[in-house]
Amino acid sequence: SGDFISIKALKVKGYINARYMEDIKIAEIADSLNLNRKYLSSLFKKQTGITMQEYLIRKRLAEGKKLLENGHNVTEAAHMAGYADAFGFSKAFSAFFGKSPKSLKKVTK
Repeated sequence: SGDFISIKALKVKGYINARYMEDIKIAEIADSLNLNRKYLSSLFKKQTGITMQEYLIRKRLAEGKKLLENGHNVTEAAHMAGYADAFGFSKAFSAFFGKSPKSLKKVTK
């Protein structure tokens, strides 16, 4: 039912929101909800219109942006937002926001 899908999507979001800075695997989220990974993935996409991985990336980028706006450098923001390195964070940030993390930092100073 729709309620079941909504509840599972909320639980996935809660899991990601609480642990986005960690090295999260989609299989871990499914295991935490006692559901098959593919089944949970399809439920989440049906409810939200995006994949769990995309939700995780968007969450990390949004948090990274806040960290940059609060004065952290790119490397700090990348690590605190769950990225293994500043290059991967910068690449994803630029693709998502249409500007580099460094350009954002200059604007906010």
